[in-house]
Amino acid sequence: MTPVKLFLDTDFGPDCDDVGALCLIHSLCDAGEAELLGVTLCTSGAYGLPAISAVNRWYGREVPLGAYREPGFLTESSYTKSLAEA
Repeated sequence: MTPVKLFLDTDFGPDCDDVGALCLIHSLCDAGEAELLGVTLCTSGAYGLPAISAVNRWYGREVPLGAYREPGFLTESSYTKSLAEA
């Protein structure tokens, strides 16, 4: 089976569903069913990209990351700072 090539566009921060989605994708990659090509972040939170990077490192992957650059869009988060500092 050829792995499905995936990009994840996420709003890491407002709620935790995207953490689950990213972990699921990494599990599919571990099983040889997917290849994660990159992750984009559509929020302005300061800890979004570092949190995504922390999850990627947990799974032993470094993938390209992209982010929305305008301030003020979905900046609140209850978990991204904790993940980023892990």
